[in-house]
Amino acid sequence: MNAGKGMAAKGTDHWTSPTLVIRSFGPKLVPFFKTVAIYLVLADRESPSWLTCLLKCLPIIWLCIFVVLHGISLGDKHVYSRRILMGLVLSCCGDALLVWPKCFLWGMLSFALAHISYITAFGFYPFNVSAGALCALLGAVVHYIMYPNLQGTVYSVAVPTYNLLLLVMVWRAVSRVQLFEDLWTWTKLCSCFGGILFAISDTVLGLREFGLISHLVSQQQCQLLVMITYYAAQFGIALSVVDTTAIESINSANGAKRRVDTSKEKRR
Repeated sequence: MNAGKGMAAKGTDHWTSPTLVIRSFGPKLVPFFKTVAIYLVLADRESPSWLTCLLKCLPIIWLCIFVVLHGISLGDKHVYSRRILMGLVLSCCGDALLVWPKCFLWGMLSFALAHISYITAFGFYPFNVSAGALCALLGAVVHYIMYPNLQGTVYSVAVPTYNLLLLVMVWRAVSRVQLFEDLWTWTKLCSCFGGILFAISDTVLGLREFGLISHLVSQQQCQLLVMITYYAAQFGIALSVVDTTAIESINSANGAKRRVDTSKEKRR
């Protein structure tokens, strides 16, 4: 009995290995890294154009393809993957809209819907009150800094609403990881860091958009930081679909194999 538990624990540890995940799924993600590099090097981020829009969206489009290639269906098995895919699609729409400054509000709406999709994917168990309280505190600080520049505009309502959804998304992503109870995998850590990086990216974007850090960093430096953290965030969230499909399937197969082996040993 103890040997069986040891084997199960060994199998679980095996699938928390980042080396294994990279070796298994890395080739599918090479186009993502290539398209990120192409956007950062070639795109004219200061002049809105359809070419810039395409280059900006390509990395997220490939993450959508990665999720689909990894497995998607209308069944219960792929509920998580479908919701992550929907979040990526909505994010891609938001990326396209934010290329043109006049569409900023619509881009914010698209990303707000993406956060709702991510929230439904991450779920509300475990609840993790302490993580929620920390997110609320940080959100209150950011709101305090930004609000004076939002008064008298539609953003005085839109930005706090968006920030609330963003912080709930981060809270739920962080809550999925319970290190001290061994209820985690390496790819769950990816979604956790993805949520945190998303918040960093959007905070920097908001502070830049409303003129709060323009005297500290240049427009180019700020844009570069926003996009690098944003792509890293979406990469981590997309990679988390590995938890709910391949790892569960393989662990189930390994469990069935162990049961067969145990049955054979008993017959002997």
